[in-house]
Amino acid sequence: MSKVKFSALQDISSSAAEVLLAIAGKHEDVSKNDSTEMCRLWDNLNDHSAPPAVVKSMADELINLRKQNQRLLAQRIADRRRFSNPAPIELLSLVCSETKTGKELFMHDIKKICLGHGYTEQNWNKGSHDWGDLYDQGYRDAGEAFQEARRCE
Repeated sequence: MSKVKFSALQDISSSAAEVLLAIAGKHEDVSKNDSTEMCRLWDNLNDHSAPPAVVKSMADELINLRKQNQRLLAQRIADRRRFSNPAPIELLSLVCSETKTGKELFMHDIKKICLGHGYTEQNWNKGSHDWGDLYDQGYRDAGEAFQEARRCE
């Protein structure tokens, strides 16, 4: 949760906008050559609206949000890779041979195909829950495709 109140953020934004307008020479009341008024605007921004403690708090909040967004992005990419990646076409074609060659050879062929599609031997040998899901999902996808092909014949 933010340490800076919403009203304080609005005040900081309006004070900063006044300073930026004065620097650009577009402020109605202050000329950029008027050093007294420019100092007054800067002092209002730095001393009242956004002292260093407030600026630090805002920066910390932004850093935390960006870290969280990076984590969420990495998680979304990993999930997309796990769940949205359809079974390779070679995997679907293996279902026909599964009953003839036996399940062990079938799983060996699945491993070979998956390794050819960017999966690493190290991850494969871990036997993690994800790889178990991959086996099962690939097998189900292939089985469903095979059943669908049989219905169409």
